[in-house]
Amino acid sequence: MSSGATPEEIVGLAFEAISDRDGDRLLPLLAPGASIRTMRGSHEGADAILAWMRKGYDHLDKRYVLQELELETPAGAGPMLGDARVEYVWRETGEVGDSAPIFIVVELVGGLLLRLEFYETRDEAVAALDT
Repeated sequence: MSSGATPEEIVGLAFEAISDRDGDRLLPLLAPGASIRTMRGSHEGADAILAWMRKGYDHLDKRYVLQELELETPAGAGPMLGDARVEYVWRETGEVGDSAPIFIVVELVGGLLLRLEFYETRDEAVAALDT
């Protein structure tokens, strides 16, 4: 990963790789000890993250889209708060079947993704900034 990449670019690339279930593109973006927390569980380390990312649906693709990343968050330096959306796309037609807002907490180290957490509400994400 280029050291000149912005946090938005890094998260955007990670979301694209996750959405495409492409481990070869995601691995270089992960810091050692990276973790992803979804609303269903936590995935610690590259192997667990890749196993989670590869899960999918028969007829739908799940796509993550970053909308905004707040570089200055209520917690100060460290984890960042973001607004995103998850889309469920019909594989046959490419049409979005459903879309929902999600809120994320992201922490980067050395231009790599260390922590990515998904929340249903902004309040939950803000509360997680300090953990």
